[in-house]
Amino acid sequence: QLLTVPMVPEGTEYQAQCVFRKDFHHLLQPFFESDEAKNFQRKVEEKISREVLGKVFDMWFEDQLMPLTRTLTAEFYKGPAVSQMVAEVPAKYAEVLRLLREAEQSGKWPACSKGREKVIKLSSEGTHGSFTVGSMPASMEAPNGTKLFPELAMRCFELERELKPGRCSSTIAINKRAQFLPHIDSGAGAGQGISLIVGLGDYSGGELCVEDEVHDIRYKPLEFNGWTQRHWTKPFDGDRFSLVWFTPAGCENSPGLEMMQGLMKAQGSSASSRSLSLRNGLQLPRLGMGTWQLSDKEGSSSCEGAVHAALEAGCRLFDTASIYKNEAAVGRALQTWTGEGVYVTSKCSPYEMGYEKAQEACR
Repeated sequence: QLLTVPMVPEGTEYQAQCVFRKDFHHLLQPFFESDEAKNFQRKVEEKISREVLGKVFDMWFEDQLMPLTRTLTAEFYKGPAVSQMVAEVPAKYAEVLRLLREAEQSGKWPACSKGREKVIKLSSEGTHGSFTVGSMPASMEAPNGTKLFPELAMRCFELERELKPGRCSSTIAINKRAQFLPHIDSGAGAGQGISLIVGLGDYSGGELCVEDEVHDIRYKPLEFNGWTQRHWTKPFDGDRFSLVWFTPAGCENSPGLEMMQGLMKAQGSSASSRSLSLRNGLQLPRLGMGTWQLSDKEGSSSCEGAVHAALEAGCRLFDTASIYKNEAAVGRALQTWTGEGVYVTSKCSPYEMGYEKAQEACR
């Protein structure tokens, strides 16, 4: 967590080990390792030591920092308000957020690349992660995330077109609980065009800093130049996901959405791989929940509770039957659901066979 403290006295600090762009680093490194540079650094350190050992630093410590101790301590231990972390998810983001959480729970979230790991602050819980989907330059390996989570990749590229109709990025960085350190993009990001970033999930904090400007990106897309502008993530609490759309040099003619559509088609799938197209045009979910042996007894309905939990988990198809004696419980659970696209299948019992009896049972 970062806390604001009074500025230290002039002449008592300096910055070392600056990071320069990759294409300049090999030219500057010999200079930094030269005797002239080392002698200059030693003189600077000696001057700062004299300043720090003098009274000016002690006065700053006693007169400015110490009086703020109680305030800084309270700020450090102050937890975020729940209302700040949990907010209604805009409709356009709901499906992508569901797929992100599903990917996290699958246990298949890929490990960070070595290059990206260097610019992410280590998490005490070890739960951060970042991977890529879409296209990569010919000199780099195709991202594994595209094959692991094709539907997530498809929905993310579709989301970009919805947010910014004029954009057609080739690549997306998908991050979870990743607090990025100050950096400019390199590797696949070298030479890229303008990036687009957005944050999703239940969290507080986590603003994006671009040079000297701070931006709230939670469901607020922001374009910036990650290749030339230094950027980083402010500390946050909660479950924070972020998506970064960009196009590396060499991938300008490989728009990600079209690539994913072609991949889906080649696999004999459709954009809606979670559903089947019926002849009447309806999209029936491939996976549903059965309710056999879920009771609907007075005062305790395990069926109703199970249907509620399944709806929250993303299930949209439920199977029941008159012989299960729980059709009413399924109906009560669905009446409280405000979403759309829910399907129910039911069956007639042997005692309800025949045209008229079947019609009566369906009523």
